[in-house]
Amino acid sequence: MYFTGLPTETLCLIASYLPCQQDVYALARTNRRIYHALHDFLYEYNSRYYHGSALAFVAKHGNIGRIAQLLRGLKTAQTRSRTPPGPRWRSEVPSEQRWEEDSDEVEWDSDDEDMYSLTRDISSHPLKSARYSVADIVQIQKALLAAIEINNEEIVTLLIEWGAQANFYRGNLRDDNPGRIRRRHSRAKDPPPLYLAVRCGHAGLVKYLLEKGADPDRYRPSPLYRAVEDGQYNIIAMLLNHGAPLSYARVLKLAEDGDGMDGTIAYDHESSYCTIEEEASEGRGEEYGSGS
Repeated sequence: MYFTGLPTETLCLIASYLPCQQDVYALARTNRRIYHALHDFLYEYNSRYYHGSALAFVAKHGNIGRIAQLLRGLKTAQTRSRTPPGPRWRSEVPSEQRWEEDSDEVEWDSDDEDMYSLTRDISSHPLKSARYSVADIVQIQKALLAAIEINNEEIVTLLIEWGAQANFYRGNLRDDNPGRIRRRHSRAKDPPPLYLAVRCGHAGLVKYLLEKGADPDRYRPSPLYRAVEDGQYNIIAMLLNHGAPLSYARVLKLAEDGDGMDGTIAYDHESSYCTIEEEASEGRGEEYGSGS
């Protein structure tokens, strides 16, 4: 029998002994029939040995079926060995230090106080207690950002329901020690989900994330500052209604200096109305820190 005529089960068995993802992909590209036979196996392999690194790519293309498949693969992988098969000289083990291409990635279990801003949301992540690896968690959160960028609420909802966190951020809290903010914030890899939704102008996702517990006053950079800077009145109202304080000097100055933004920004909050001008008189002495 020709190799290309082997049953799918046999092809998958052969692929399971290949030591790295590139080898599996090369086998899958042998011809159209083998590609279709190994397509699902490729995603299983990626989930098990590469921590679902394809999640963000698939999310950017809006393929919710593949997202669900990768997530199921990550869950199944918790009870299986995650070291690729084959001889060690050929293996590309995606260890906790190599899951990302960046060569200067921090040690996630480090007790270094200077690394705390990059690790705290990992340590408290609910998927961590469910025995997902650090790499699994970060790839799921990266997929959430990818889905936010393309304004795909269906994928965002799936990821949130699976355990992705609306407040996840590897960076500084607003109230972090100012003495370390600049040095530590420079290592932040991705924006907070809420900030990204504001930056992209996706009002529907901003509303959804706020309803799922996203805190507009938790992290740097400031979603409100960004919304004011971009003149997104509907998003400004949502953020204010969910607790974003309007009294930061940098936000007020931007609003007062901006074209058309120095007028009244009214929002309904417990049957009251606030204006930037009213808050400006009370908050001129306050500083926000690192701004947008």
